[in-house]
Amino acid sequence: MTLAVRKTDSIRRWPLSSLMKSRFRQDEDGATAIEFALVSTPFIGMMFAILTIAHYFWVGATLQDAVQEAGRQIRVGKVEAAGFTKTEFKDFVCSYLAIPKSNCLDDIAIDVESAESISGLSNDEPDPANEKYDPGEGSDYVLVRAELPITSFNSLFKLFSSTASPSFTLTAVTAFRNEPFN
Repeated sequence: MTLAVRKTDSIRRWPLSSLMKSRFRQDEDGATAIEFALVSTPFIGMMFAILTIAHYFWVGATLQDAVQEAGRQIRVGKVEAAGFTKTEFKDFVCSYLAIPKSNCLDDIAIDVESAESISGLSNDEPDPANEKYDPGEGSDYVLVRAELPITSFNSLFKLFSSTASPSFTLTAVTAFRNEPFN
């Protein structure tokens, strides 16, 4: 008798569970919306990450171009002839960058260092509190360094950072020997 009850119970359950499975297999209402939600979230996140990284590369490339152009102006003696001060030189570099000038002037650290021999130039990082500005004389070796901290406008990078607002430092350097413009 116990055996027969189990048999009838299993027979009874089988059509109901089969009916439920087939019903859910055939019902596709809302499947597209769920698939879109599952696929679009990482896709949009990756797009923002790609745009943020592209922005860093773009600003880094313009910083390098700005430092190269500023170095050319020093090398040929135009900076000395114009009598640029440290602030005017910083303004000149910031005019080439692809970020708002007010942000650049506040954040960028520029060191211009010169020496009669290349071994006389230092390897120190620019210090925003104590920036050096010595474009040198004709035939001097000159090292121009610029550092620009840039914050992320994408909150995805906050997941990988221990600080509230992740900041990256972009650096550009150029070294050359002045032409004998004196």
